[in-house]
Amino acid sequence: MKRFLVFLLLIFSIAYVCLNNQVNRYNKFFNFPDLEKNTHWEFVKERVFNGHSQRVFKYKGPILIRLNGANFKDSLAVNDVLIELKKTIPSTTTIAYFDDFIGNDINGLPNKDKKLKEVKGYRYSDLRKYAIQLNFKHLSKNHWVSTLDDKTFFSDFKDSRIYKETTHNLGQGNKTIGGLTYAFHDFRFNPSQSIKQRKDVLMVHLVRALACASYFNIKRRKNVNNKSAILNSKKISYTNTTFTDLDKFLLQKLYTPTCKEEFKAYMYKTYPWNYASNYINKYKTSNVAIWLSALLVIILFLLVFGVFYKKQYKHRWLGYVVPLLVLFIGVLHVVFMYQYIILHMHLLTLKMYLIFIGVILLVVIPISLILLFVDHYISKGNLSVTLQIVIKMALNFVAFLVPMVIFLFLNKSFHNWFFKINTYLILVVVLTIFRGVILYLDVLSQNLIKRKDMELIKLKALKADAEVKLLQSQINPHFLYNALNSIASLASKDAVKTEKMALSLSDFFKYSINREGKKYSTIKDEVAMVTNYLEVEKIRFGNRLKYNIYVDMGIHQKEIPMFLIQPLVENAVKHGTSKVEHHGAITLTIKQVKNHLKILVQDNGPDFLDDLVSGHGLQSVYDLLDLTYGKNAYMNIENKPKKQISITIKNWGQHV
Repeated sequence: MKRFLVFLLLIFSIAYVCLNNQVNRYNKFFNFPDLEKNTHWEFVKERVFNGHSQRVFKYKGPILIRLNGANFKDSLAVNDVLIELKKTIPSTTTIAYFDDFIGNDINGLPNKDKKLKEVKGYRYSDLRKYAIQLNFKHLSKNHWVSTLDDKTFFSDFKDSRIYKETTHNLGQGNKTIGGLTYAFHDFRFNPSQSIKQRKDVLMVHLVRALACASYFNIKRRKNVNNKSAILNSKKISYTNTTFTDLDKFLLQKLYTPTCKEEFKAYMYKTYPWNYASNYINKYKTSNVAIWLSALLVIILFLLVFGVFYKKQYKHRWLGYVVPLLVLFIGVLHVVFMYQYIILHMHLLTLKMYLIFIGVILLVVIPISLILLFVDHYISKGNLSVTLQIVIKMALNFVAFLVPMVIFLFLNKSFHNWFFKINTYLILVVVLTIFRGVILYLDVLSQNLIKRKDMELIKLKALKADAEVKLLQSQINPHFLYNALNSIASLASKDAVKTEKMALSLSDFFKYSINREGKKYSTIKDEVAMVTNYLEVEKIRFGNRLKYNIYVDMGIHQKEIPMFLIQPLVENAVKHGTSKVEHHGAITLTIKQVKNHLKILVQDNGPDFLDDLVSGHGLQSVYDLLDLTYGKNAYMNIENKPKKQISITIKNWGQHV
């Protein structure tokens, strides 16, 4: 019961968390309007990070600029841009001209040697591949002043702007260099254009290149939409764009060594933990959700399996409905928890929750009845155990799958069934396999129990046989002892009686010897043995002993344990007739009352003592009844209204 209470506590806790999360109205589709956000970090979030992982695109290693065909104005403009970028980007990142970084010592080398040449821990060929090349083409004064339009930016060099990262094991250690490969930017300036005009155009291109803006993952709905910012959009724009504080913040944080850690701290501080986790690393969060769900399934299974497995119910159908209901509710809440972590169940409300529970009830009841019907009729069939398990598993699969198919059909979405039934299908397969394993374990355990029961029954039978034989061996010597004493006492007084007693005693033991190893004897034979015994005692006591025997007709050939009656009669002689001076009388009555057998031995001797049962003879009879019939037989000793010992064997007809 404690485990079931823990199960309920887990279920209600999951429901409370999933439902309570919606009260805060943190709706990710509306960018969480109730939350207080940092504009600068939101600008970074919506551009640099893709919402699935922490990967960012930026230049790794030195940022090198190569000039080709630049005049004096072009060089000054580029120089002004680099000065401003150096103020923005942290000093940990090197920004320099390609030739200044390489040095003059490499220019005289052949091209083959240049490829192998190492410069400050980087391979020369890699530095050249990732350098940003600015090509300048100068027009005459009569040409129209223009720059590259939006479509020209990188589009003419689509194959050359692939983002890559390269690591080589060089002499100074592993140094990673990365960025846009072979990034060429062509500019056409009119000689009349000022340095500032040239700088503005160059700033747009270099800022976007350093930010790898072509890899931005910007959605339509944005928290921060500043059209004047260079990095506002994935597409390039020259109209009214300036190097804003937002652009500077983005570049600064992008090239800060702790960029990812700072962004992660901001996300967890601002947003709900599950949204932040998915945005930072959706793949990792999904794996965590899967493992937590699997762990929760195991915990719930361990909590309820012992409670419901093989539990006996007043109505058999409850044995199917209750476990399935608990199973489906547990699985439903595991799904709720998984969806809550990966943010798919953001619209779960109390009404929807109750609808889910109602649907489970509607599904569980017919499935339970189908399984009950199938199990009942398959078990009656003449099929092998393996075939029964296979058929039950197949029908179990169909019974679980049909409700979902009907739901999709009624919902007019059957054309899309595969994508909607995929997860449910996996669950059905798991449940089917699980039930097959349970059925197999049930059969295995039942066979094992039956085998053990048979072994136990055999052991009990052997033990009972041994104990009965021991009792019988104790009864015979007990009587023999008394009879021999009687013969010894008569030997000197009456030879005829002594001979007659010896012959009667011989007949008595002849009966015992001929039935050696048997547990049962007919009432007729037992009465004959008791008659021989009484004849022996009658010779001993003479006219002081009289006896009468009454047996119902029709039961003479029915069986009872050997030596069941003789100790009772012997007790009547020993404690009854022997104590009476004149006319001792013993009456043996054997009768069947309905389905019970009654054996009564009466005598007219003194009353029984309180500890009579502890005597050797009667104790043997008591043990014999217990070993043979258990609680179905009992012995009573009475002094009133008549002195008698009675044995009652209930349901005697079932034992004969």
